[in-house]
Amino acid sequence: MIPTIPLPDTARITRRLMTATAVSVSPFTGQAQVQDWGGEWWEYEVEMSPVQGRAARRLSAFFDQLGGPRGRFLLPDRTRRRIGSVGEPVAMAGAARSNMLQTQGWALAEDRRNLLDMSGDAQASAWAKSRVTVEAVQDGYFLRETDSTGQHSINTSLDVVEGQAITFSAIVAPQGRDVELYSNMSGTTTVRVTFSLPGGAAVINSGQASVVATGAEPLGQGRLRVWWTAISATDGSANFQIRLKQPGNGSPSYEGDPSAGIRFHGAQVETGQLTAYQPVPGVVMQAGDLIQLGTDADTRLYRVTEDVTPAPDGTAEVRVVPRLRGEPVFGAPLEVHAPMVLLRLSSPVPSDIDTAHTYRFSFTAREAI
Repeated sequence: MIPTIPLPDTARITRRLMTATAVSVSPFTGQAQVQDWGGEWWEYEVEMSPVQGRAARRLSAFFDQLGGPRGRFLLPDRTRRRIGSVGEPVAMAGAARSNMLQTQGWALAEDRRNLLDMSGDAQASAWAKSRVTVEAVQDGYFLRETDSTGQHSINTSLDVVEGQAITFSAIVAPQGRDVELYSNMSGTTTVRVTFSLPGGAAVINSGQASVVATGAEPLGQGRLRVWWTAISATDGSANFQIRLKQPGNGSPSYEGDPSAGIRFHGAQVETGQLTAYQPVPGVVMQAGDLIQLGTDADTRLYRVTEDVTPAPDGTAEVRVVPRLRGEPVFGAPLEVHAPMVLLRLSSPVPSDIDTAHTYRFSFTAREAI
């Protein structure tokens, strides 16, 4: 069983990816020839914060029992980004010495209620933008009007069935504008419901007969979840829009004000009545995130080099460094919340103890491969 270092706070961590390459430079032309032997591994330099008492003595004993480079240990990488719930991803396939890992099991592969593929990512290409810009903010996105005249909205499309009850909802917060939830799923009459912000009072603009219910649920911090349920009068593709509107103005077309807009967190289209918001992942892992594949002596740490957006069935291609050292075991879990790296000390670690019995530790280590 490989031990995990009892790590206190760290003052500094330096991580570098080493590669087995050689470079020959011509003294006559300056041309460089690079020889790549394929080897890649992590090297670490760690400086720990001062520690005292039992924790200090325990850490000193841990380093001594490793015996310098003789022993191996697991280091939790505390430079990781905090990641929310992304499902239970596992490895499917990947060729040795490649940078591509096939995965499945990302969030919402099962029990799918939200029919939108990119519900929470307003910057995704699945959402078409009309006379608005989309800016990432702390609680989602800010839909900011441009100064053009016309409708200011984002929209996406999906298939509906005639006679089916459809509920369209969005989580919004006002910034000088009301919000209208629109769809053409009811044919020529359409469904247009305006919600006056911040209170959320609903005004049904048209399609009265098809609208079954409307509502606005306060979520705190100025946010509302607004929604309507209507009966579709068509089969086929329907457009769903989130429109900005001037307060008290019945027309969705006007000259925009770049200081105005709404904050937007998530949208949902579902059959039947309203249920709890179910985010459909856009990007589940960002470039620079860390993942762990394997456990104990088979632990390997990888850095994601491109954003990961899973398909609706929960599968995704994940590009990583270093290269895969072997074909992964099918179904092996990916650790994304608390990834660790398997290391071997470069040399024994001394215990630096001052007169106040404060211990200071620093060490260098190389990935144990």
